[in-house]
Amino acid sequence: MVWGMPLPSSLGDFWPDGDFECDPVTDAPTWNNRLDAFFDALPQPEQDRLYTSAKGQHSYSYWVAEKLKREPGSKFQKLSPPFSEVFPHEAPKTFLTSKRYTSLGSLIQLNDRIIAVDEAFKNLIEKFEPANHQFLPIDILSRAGHEFERKFFTLVIGNHLDSFSPERSRQQSFRAYNRLAQSFVFGDLKRDIEGLAFIEESHRGSHLWRERRFPGLLTCLSDELKKAVDAVGLRLPKHYKMSVI
Repeated sequence: MVWGMPLPSSLGDFWPDGDFECDPVTDAPTWNNRLDAFFDALPQPEQDRLYTSAKGQHSYSYWVAEKLKREPGSKFQKLSPPFSEVFPHEAPKTFLTSKRYTSLGSLIQLNDRIIAVDEAFKNLIEKFEPANHQFLPIDILSRAGHEFERKFFTLVIGNHLDSFSPERSRQQSFRAYNRLAQSFVFGDLKRDIEGLAFIEESHRGSHLWRERRFPGLLTCLSDELKKAVDAVGLRLPKHYKMSVI
């Protein structure tokens, strides 16, 4: 059995309203500026070692933001460098929410489709898949200065698989996104997620992963991980049982 979890579609406990690293005076988000300033201050050899833009198409900060949600070792574009691990200086240090949240979920979406998990969920994931994923600490703060009581970590999912079977799935549950790359977009309704089918042999032994052919970032959980989540009472965004063949 496999469970599919799309990204939250509305603001709330699973998608808090806010910004990364806001300036305390102007309230403007500063994460991108910090990264680009850091990169610009490096000597050219260090810049080339860290990141070389394909024909100057993307800034260093944009590339870092993509690293937090892409498959490690993959490429954003053909001429782009492969995504490396996220280095400690690259990860956002804080996320400032527009209001004080008191009941955030154990997995939350931040801006730019970046996700974070609390320490309890982090520990569960690492129990099932040690060293497969990258966790980087981030403080969740309200603009009034209140820090959320639980520790959170931005999560870079390390497992990316090709187990989706379009032939065995409900055809109304998805549509083609890029026919050449054979990628797809899934619907976010319950019946759409439940209509997706996955080949057990291709994901056997994995507990948390993303499917390469879904650029919409469907997060998949094994039945074992789902049972462990339920056993300790963690709150996750809406997720639904999918077909296994």
